[in-house]
Amino acid sequence: MGAPLTKELRKQYGKRNLAIRVGDTIKITTGQFKGTIGKVERVNVQKQRLFVAGAEQVKSNGQLAQYPIHPSNVMIVTPKLNDKKRKGALNRK
Repeated sequence: MGAPLTKELRKQYGKRNLAIRVGDTIKITTGQFKGTIGKVERVNVQKQRLFVAGAEQVKSNGQLAQYPIHPSNVMIVTPKLNDKKRKGALNRK
């Protein structure tokens, strides 16, 4: 599951998109949480959904539940680069 990079990151790395991982900081670009910036807490690959800190809905009993977001509706602001394979993917052209 990939998501587009910001314009600054596109210029820096020469890539348009990157696979999303837990720990990436993203900005939600569409929907009811538009403009929200938060870290990816969970990724459901089977249903192709992300769960982001700050994108929560209130359930009928008053509890907060994370709202599932499709990766095409987000933009990666700061990728988590502590993995050699991930760094290699950004530097590869």
